[in-house]
Amino acid sequence: MALAATGPLGLPLYNLQTILANSASFQTWIGATGTAPEKVVAARARIYMGAVPGASLTRPCAVINLGDDWVAEATSGGARNHFNTTGSSFLAFEGEVSEAYEDDCGEALLEFVNAAGAAISDIETLAGSGAYLVVNRISKHGGPMRVDIREKDSLGDYFAIEFEIAWGEAG
Repeated sequence: MALAATGPLGLPLYNLQTILANSASFQTWIGATGTAPEKVVAARARIYMGAVPGASLTRPCAVINLGDDWVAEATSGGARNHFNTTGSSFLAFEGEVSEAYEDDCGEALLEFVNAAGAAISDIETLAGSGAYLVVNRISKHGGPMRVDIREKDSLGDYFAIEFEIAWGEAG
């Protein structure tokens, strides 16, 4: 049985996973098929919390974790025990280099950043709507970078890019 996300640390991770799993672009990138709920389940299975799973890793994928920022601040007025929580989460995408672009780094890079960028655009579109996570800022944290050629045989030929997602209601 899977644990349920709770509290001010677990819920933002779950909510980031939910918004990304509902990204049509991410679903397309990972090759999800079936009904809308089946596509969400398939996408959620390719969003790893904490770290990539090692041998069972399938790309393209995303990795999410808590970011460096987290603040619970008492709001003025009203109840003394009402806090407004804001923070950040880490989001990384990894995507295999297509055989068609193995020898053309520029095209391989463009294919990767187009796919990752489309998923980021979906996060921007969905953020704060309905029950989705309120996203205040998305900043690129690292990359894009291609795996070192000396590690390609053991790790695969892929690109990665990292983002910091700032979330929460402003006071």
